[in-house]
Amino acid sequence: MPSRGSYQLANVVEGRAAERDQSYRSCVSSLLIFCFFCVVLILVNLPWKSYRYYNSEEKDEYINTIQHHIKHETERTTSSMEPIKLLPTTTFVDENNSIEIEIEKHETTESFEVFTGNSSVENETNSNIIDSSKSNIEAVTIDLSQTEIYNEIVTEKLDTSSVININITEDGTSISAEKFQETDTTEATTLVFIDDQEILNEIENSTEANITELIIKEIKKYQEIDTIDKYTVETSTSTFIDYRETPNEVEESIEADITKLAMKEENVTIESITMNQQDVFTYPTILTATSSSPIDKSICLEGECKNLASKILFYMNHTIDPCEDFYEYACGGFEANPQTVEWDLENVAYQRILRQMQKENEENISSLFADYYNSCVQYKNINQTERIKLAREALDKVDKFYTNETWPENHTSFTELLARLLLHNSALLFDVAPDLEEYSPKQFTFRIGPTTYNNPFEIDETNDPCYAKRPKREKETVDLENLYMEYKTCKYDTKKFIESISEALTTLGVFNELNNTFDISQHIKFTLFNIDLQILQGFLAVSSSSPSHDANFPSKDKIREAELMKNYTRVSIKQLDENFKIVNWTQLILLLTNGLVEPNTKVQVYFYDALDKGLKSLEKFGQENSMLLHNALLGLYARNLYQELVISKHLDVEKHCLRVAADVLIPEASNLYISSFTKDQLTYMNKTIHGLFKILKETLKLKIMNVTWTTEAGRNALIAKIDDLKVAVPDISYYTDSESTYRKVRANQINLTNNYFENSVILMQRYRKLIYAELFTNPRYPEQIWTRYTTPYQSKGLAIYGLNLVVIPYGVIDWSMKYNESLFNYIKLATLGNMIAHQIAHHFDANGIYYWKGTRDANTLLDDDNSTNMDFKDYIDYQRNILYKDPINMTLSFTGQNVLYKISQLTLNERLSETMGLRLAYDTLAQLRLSESWLYLPWLDLDFTKLFYLIYAQMYCTKSPLTSSYISLYENEQLPNRIRIFVSASNNRLLGEAWNCPEGSQIMPSYVCSAFPYLECIS
Repeated sequence: MPSRGSYQLANVVEGRAAERDQSYRSCVSSLLIFCFFCVVLILVNLPWKSYRYYNSEEKDEYINTIQHHIKHETERTTSSMEPIKLLPTTTFVDENNSIEIEIEKHETTESFEVFTGNSSVENETNSNIIDSSKSNIEAVTIDLSQTEIYNEIVTEKLDTSSVININITEDGTSISAEKFQETDTTEATTLVFIDDQEILNEIENSTEANITELIIKEIKKYQEIDTIDKYTVETSTSTFIDYRETPNEVEESIEADITKLAMKEENVTIESITMNQQDVFTYPTILTATSSSPIDKSICLEGECKNLASKILFYMNHTIDPCEDFYEYACGGFEANPQTVEWDLENVAYQRILRQMQKENEENISSLFADYYNSCVQYKNINQTERIKLAREALDKVDKFYTNETWPENHTSFTELLARLLLHNSALLFDVAPDLEEYSPKQFTFRIGPTTYNNPFEIDETNDPCYAKRPKREKETVDLENLYMEYKTCKYDTKKFIESISEALTTLGVFNELNNTFDISQHIKFTLFNIDLQILQGFLAVSSSSPSHDANFPSKDKIREAELMKNYTRVSIKQLDENFKIVNWTQLILLLTNGLVEPNTKVQVYFYDALDKGLKSLEKFGQENSMLLHNALLGLYARNLYQELVISKHLDVEKHCLRVAADVLIPEASNLYISSFTKDQLTYMNKTIHGLFKILKETLKLKIMNVTWTTEAGRNALIAKIDDLKVAVPDISYYTDSESTYRKVRANQINLTNNYFENSVILMQRYRKLIYAELFTNPRYPEQIWTRYTTPYQSKGLAIYGLNLVVIPYGVIDWSMKYNESLFNYIKLATLGNMIAHQIAHHFDANGIYYWKGTRDANTLLDDDNSTNMDFKDYIDYQRNILYKDPINMTLSFTGQNVLYKISQLTLNERLSETMGLRLAYDTLAQLRLSESWLYLPWLDLDFTKLFYLIYAQMYCTKSPLTSSYISLYENEQLPNRIRIFVSASNNRLLGEAWNCPEGSQIMPSYVCSAFPYLECIS
């Protein structure tokens, strides 16, 4: 025996070796066996657990998604958890197997659907059934007094019935519901009882991904059954319930035909079961006044449809009330999910061009686009010294900086220097470019005014030193107007601007021939002084003390607004020569176009008074010292070369080079883009665009025929205007046409090397040469439309007022999903149809309404009818000056930020066209529904109206936060996507009505004016 405080390892028999201790091995073996059984139990239990609890673990899983759709069908009231108490009910069966069920309702009642064979019966109670059937049936008693079903309900005013009579016969069964009015309020819901034990077992043994397909398969099986020989209900210990709300527009009585139902001579029991919310699986249905049953609903189960439905659900924020923030409801999930990557339409088009270029490279097909793109990508390897040398050579080819000693008598005139700079695509003071002659729309004329073209070498605004840093944009409260004013102040800071010119002139060594550091420094300082005094303060009237106020020319947003509204002054070349003598205008146009222009030719001058003041100031300075004016103007060009091609750096070089190449090589990029599509794809896209354009026009004509705010003559004029509208689809036949401007000026024969700097300068000259050659062509030619106005790969459509054209590039939508059948017309109308309708609407906006038969003529507005004029002008005035005059406060759900902003007048025509285009597309949808049958998308408990609006909104989903768009909000006519959807939704009552939104909600405002052509204000 071991003594206290000791232990014995093993008993040792005398004369033998000690036995090895076995306790440790036994312990380990027991543990391993125990772990094995645990693993087996876990694996056996895992499928059941995953099925029963997947709803509670995943916030955005299917059941919550469907219940969210349903939730917003009801009136918006506070949700509560209340038991639904079902009282005892006795059912009597007569000799003809006619069953009368009398239900006494207490507190709250709900509806359910019983699927029996090929039928759907709607009752007004939330009970489960205990049915006892014998060969000679006399009575069936249902006792549910002990059953309480708990569910989250949203109250809704709905008249319900307390007595339902159900008659079943052996021959042809008619099921009807007689409803009696009550003052109680209830929520319309639907329960589905599946009485097939085999299906229930299959569901229980299936994963959550397959459950939906099992239910669909079973319902399809029911649909295929024409005759049921026996009425058979198998004994079941559980009931699978489909719980959801029924839209409040469901018919008061529903009739269904049941064929040859017979009671099987056996005892049958369906036991009642109480199911928790998380155990209820929902299969979505849509019950409307025109469809009596979910069985009537045709659902597309193809892969593309499932992909689209999944995408729609994935993009949505299922916790948001669509009536308060429709954009967040449609796009909140996409924005908040960090795993998603935004792939906008512009990038899709650029990537298509890139892939086609790479494909041609593999086939050894040479192209100017590939040469330029490759030289751009390799430019990052060129050091700063080499870049400076290239910039100085390019500067000397334009002209030189002079001193008093080197200034020649036959020096370059101011007009010649202006022409050289313009031909290098550098419009430093003002631009001179072709534009459509609106009073004779078969020819071009000149547009003179502030430059509006986009600089292809300009850095992205997010890399701009003046762009607000992230902490400012991520504050709890952000005022976008204040951020923009700070940005403008920074951009107009003349001190920083002068410093950047000084750096460029010093680095490029513009006066190095003086060989004296002091003299070089003095001449640079004198040049900077004249730039500041004569150009910035004299011509532009901008000073360091008040950089953004009292300028001679307006701000960028006002310049853009004037261009959109065509607010210019028509003057002749002769008048320009007489009034602004510093420029020889006849000579300038000759140098630019190699063609003479008649003195009486009318041109368009934007901001004539500002140009008059600025040029007269320069004229006075030039008369005193033309050399200093020459050096000052050349100094501005030197600064641009230095900023754009010497020190410019880009985080994503490949992306930058692709964008620049597409901007400066439009014909070549267009050819690559079009070549990336097959012939069948091009045919389909053209056919789809033309088809939608035609039916949209017809719908608009029908609506205008019924308006009462204009006279019959006015209606006829509007219909004639619609008939004159034409649609243009991408056409690059000019690329190979020997008679095209592109071929005549030999734009395809330029030589590019691996020198990106030189290539860029050459292509800028080619760009200007092409646009000036357009002056003598027909504006309606495809070459002009698809190079001058837009490109095939643009992501936005275009309305050309003077040509009565709606221009639709291929890049406006994603063509990856091809809905060729009319069964998906609601999808095409929500996407491409809306894009086309938007551009049609532009021809009736605040500017387009003044163009008749291709000519701008304000005197013919709607047949000169005074009342008509007043109605239309009141509508425009309301949209321009009243609707958004006050700042708007918006809360961002994802970040919790409070954002303040104002909607500028620059966006007027876009807002008008967005609202009218959306209504026109929907009206066309309503017209087509009268004659077409469509397929629903799976898993979505949404009717076609809701699907239309939801798909439309999701075209504009973006991951860019609203606070990052504060510059474009005030400088671009296109509103940021979130605000765009807010504006279109809040100006369309049909959208609010589709979601049963209460009056006064965000998308159901108390006062709104309907879009053209309705012009009805509702308050």
